[in-house]
Amino acid sequence: MKSIKVLATLFAASVMLAVVSCREKEPTVTIYDPVSFSGEISADKAVDLGLSVKWAGYNLGAEAPEEVGDFYVWGEIDPRDPEGPCDKDNWIFFDENGTATKYNALDKKVVLDAADDAATAAWGADYRTPTAAEVAELIKGCDWTYVKYKGVIGWVATKKPAAAPAAGGGEDPAPAPAVEEDLPSIFFPVTGYRKDLSTLSTDRGIYLTATAYNTTTFYINSISFNDRGAAAGYLNLFYAAAVRPVYVGTE
Repeated sequence: MKSIKVLATLFAASVMLAVVSCREKEPTVTIYDPVSFSGEISADKAVDLGLSVKWAGYNLGAEAPEEVGDFYVWGEIDPRDPEGPCDKDNWIFFDENGTATKYNALDKKVVLDAADDAATAAWGADYRTPTAAEVAELIKGCDWTYVKYKGVIGWVATKKPAAAPAAGGGEDPAPAPAVEEDLPSIFFPVTGYRKDLSTLSTDRGIYLTATAYNTTTFYINSISFNDRGAAAGYLNLFYAAAVRPVYVGTE
């Protein structure tokens, strides 16, 4: 199986649509066609990838890792009706004058309150939408493979192996080999996103984070996946996309 390792200096895909502002450098990964994944994909609601939070094994509104689930607009706890529009006039925090009543220059809120988090509303207080910082940690902290899983194209994030203790002493010991172990993996299917009444970019994965870009522009931070890699991107605030919750409980 050909595996694509995502380096710490990565990313972002140069072919992202205009709604995803990619300011990062070109990826340094090698491009492959999606491959069959021989490892085990977790379908647990809290998967330990060795990061600061545990990641759910499937999307909000889905029942299996390969399902897209529901689409949400940032700050709204109910999924968008597939037949309803996703545009500026229909955002929950805009008044009749087109002014943001929350997450604006006055309150300076840039991270979703629990009351406005779809993951918390659906799964309880131990779950929420990941922040942009947690997304950056996920991208850097996992090994990534571009795959076709149960007929669905997407990316597998696998926990990095722990390093074995270096053998012997000396001032400059040889690098330690990786410890062989069963490493948990989760799958992010391609999803597309919804703009107005259309679902676009269905060959890409676009996921919401809990973090707005700032309080003066109508963009939020997102996770973006395509055949170039996994990247941190930006999505128009009024568009709807998938949500992958994280677990922040203590159990």
